[in-house]
Amino acid sequence: MMRSVGKSITALLLGMAKDSGHIAAVSDPVSHYWLETGKAPLGAATLEHLLTMRAGLAADDDDAASPGHEDRMDAADDPLAFVAALPRADPPGQRYRYNSATAYAAGVVVAKASGRSLAQFADSRLFAPLGITRWRWEADRAGYTKGQGNLWITARGLAAIGEMVRRKGRYRGKQIISGDWIPAVLAPAVDIAAVDPYADSYGYFWYGNVSQSATAWPMCILHREMAEIKSMSSPTKAGDRHHIGRLWARAWTAALRAILKPILAADISAAPPRR
Repeated sequence: MMRSVGKSITALLLGMAKDSGHIAAVSDPVSHYWLETGKAPLGAATLEHLLTMRAGLAADDDDAASPGHEDRMDAADDPLAFVAALPRADPPGQRYRYNSATAYAAGVVVAKASGRSLAQFADSRLFAPLGITRWRWEADRAGYTKGQGNLWITARGLAAIGEMVRRKGRYRGKQIISGDWIPAVLAPAVDIAAVDPYADSYGYFWYGNVSQSATAWPMCILHREMAEIKSMSSPTKAGDRHHIGRLWARAWTAALRAILKPILAADISAAPPRR
């Protein structure tokens, strides 16, 4: 099971919901789509605040005492009500706090806007078009897909998603997601170098590392200057978003080369020649 990789996929799905007209703009407040949050701190945050972990909620997964810590959310009888009721810690947009509550909220917004569960939306708009058939995305006690993680998917499936992102939303000649959304997802929105030793910046649930010319989501590294994708599996809950270092990537490259080669070769063969 993959954990925080779900956050990055949720960001892609929110863009697809925008492509479909279900969502108008990332500047919209959460309450525009999740009506029950109208008077709550969460409702005042914009979708972009969610995507960049700056919703201003008292939710910090690096602080076990945080009211919105992911373990408390997972243990709640009604996670939907739990997240909707989280108190405010700062004005929205002011401070980055890594947490699962905002990614969960983003998934709820996609579900409410599209009229389908996040898993159903992912299947029709992302997984099926990429030929991904072996996957399962867990739901919580409230029946909502866990947009923050808990996704079962193969390394081959992850590599296909990573290749699609590397090619700005195209996969084997088809535009799967708007080419404008991919740069927005990957663009550095928050400088996190001071609080995260493994990344320089954070986009829309995607990490950036300028020093290594790479963009990384929790399980996949996309090298901007190379035709290369490295897909990895994280072994621990506590460190699932920190295993993007060079040593671990090198160790997995050889083992995964056979898996990635047909995907890359098929897509590269379909691409027009460079000029």
